[in-house]
Amino acid sequence: MVLVDAGNDIFRGNIHPANATDAINNARQVAGFEAAHGFFVEPAVQQFLLHTQTLLGPIITPSDIVRLANGVYGFAHIFVTLFVAAWIYACHRDRFPLVRNVMILTNALAVIAYEVFPMAPPRLTTGLMFQHHSFHFQDTMQHIIGSGKLNGIPIGYNAYSAMPSAHAAWALIMGLCVLWLARNPLVRILGALYPVLMVLTIVVTGNHYLLDAAGGALAVGLASGTVLGLSALLGSIHRAGSAPQRVARAA
Repeated sequence: MVLVDAGNDIFRGNIHPANATDAINNARQVAGFEAAHGFFVEPAVQQFLLHTQTLLGPIITPSDIVRLANGVYGFAHIFVTLFVAAWIYACHRDRFPLVRNVMILTNALAVIAYEVFPMAPPRLTTGLMFQHHSFHFQDTMQHIIGSGKLNGIPIGYNAYSAMPSAHAAWALIMGLCVLWLARNPLVRILGALYPVLMVLTIVVTGNHYLLDAAGGALAVGLASGTVLGLSALLGSIHRAGSAPQRVARAA
């Protein structure tokens, strides 16, 4: 799954970049759809959370929120996924192939979508309107992602791969796996909250719209249905093939 994402980033970031104009226009269409249906709330969420807040006494500054959001976006996406995958492999190995196949197919569907519908993230989208005023999302990730160069050598990534959100998709898969396989109630609650935290994070960092998260959930649903359907079909074929052998041995 990492190789699929990395391959897309290498190709689109360094060899054949997506058309920026098309990607920004596609992002405007998504934001426009949300606005037309009354749930273009991402600007309000980012504005609210990037102001000083008081939570049960302690003061939380915008820099605190940015550090937390960037950490979740940059590190939890990888390390929570690796940790949960390792736990499944170690403690529920019979379930691991199913989870692995769902992850691989989800990523494959995402890459197809990136090619068919390149889309800029909110932080790179210009020409947005919110509450009848021009609005531009704050880019909290710039100092992490940087200029796309290392010692003068281009190390580009696919900046126009917002739809669907792989962060939301991976978080949903891992959260559902924890809900499915964990026995400790507290761990299961954490599993349920993790996708919610990731969706909030991708909005606060200006990396995705809510529809991107919905697209990630759709990719997970399609991948899960396909993998489960193929598993059931192969199981039926295997049982059908084994039946004559058992009859022959009994005779």
